[in-house]
Amino acid sequence: FLPIFVVVMLCSICTIGLLDNCQVRTGCVSFPDVATVAFGWVGRLFAAILCYFDLFAIGVGCMIISANALDNIVSNFMGFKFGLFWSTVVTTVSYLPACFLKDLSLVSYLSMG
Repeated sequence: FLPIFVVVMLCSICTIGLLDNCQVRTGCVSFPDVATVAFGWVGRLFAAILCYFDLFAIGVGCMIISANALDNIVSNFMGFKFGLFWSTVVTTVSYLPACFLKDLSLVSYLSMG
């Protein structure tokens, strides 16, 4: 495991150095900016697609985990099978208002814990 750890550390150090150098020289503050400097508008488009796909995948993963947990809680405590489909619908409807918020500080009011 030590050689893999060393390679990952070296790649991380090189990446941090490159990003810092790019930020100092060009004023880039985001990955799409770095991609624009490196590859032009095609790089910016590709980086934006990757970033948005990653955010979408994280949201879908959170919804699946929440729906599964809701299904387990309802079936264990209330004694009837709610169904994974309806658990997914309830979870999606409960997460949906957060998608339309302009001020993300209001997300704290949506938390239940």
